[in-house]
Amino acid sequence: RTQTIIHSDWNQINRSIINPMTTFTIVRREGKIVKFYGHGHTGHASIGEDIVCAAISAASQQTAFGILNYLKVPCHIGQNDDTGFLYVDLDMQNKEADISSEIFNKLVEKNRVQLDTLLETMLIMLREIEKQYPENLKIFEKED
Repeated sequence: RTQTIIHSDWNQINRSIINPMTTFTIVRREGKIVKFYGHGHTGHASIGEDIVCAAISAASQQTAFGILNYLKVPCHIGQNDDTGFLYVDLDMQNKEADISSEIFNKLVEKNRVQLDTLLETMLIMLREIEKQYPENLKIFEKED
């Protein structure tokens, strides 16, 4: 299932279309990761044979599915395999979640230590990939 996500940072996405590269953005609030999104194929090899893209996908999807399926935090996740787009937002609950915003926010807060562990570990892995393949992955961090 593909969901369309609109956000303000289209310049990063446009750069990744012109120059094959994956861009990955981490958004923090008060030092905590509250959302992340990645876009684009790395251009390291053909789609389906690209080990850099596979590593990025594994790290980010494992984190997304860990949040959703293991911690049971029904956050908003958007994905499009054709464009290599993945979006995870801990400020928004999944539309199918049958809980109030108040309960959702409490779930996020209750699981904050585990969320930080998953999210920061993902970022460590992505930084290692970026060091080894700087022409294929660029990570941006910003404070919300």
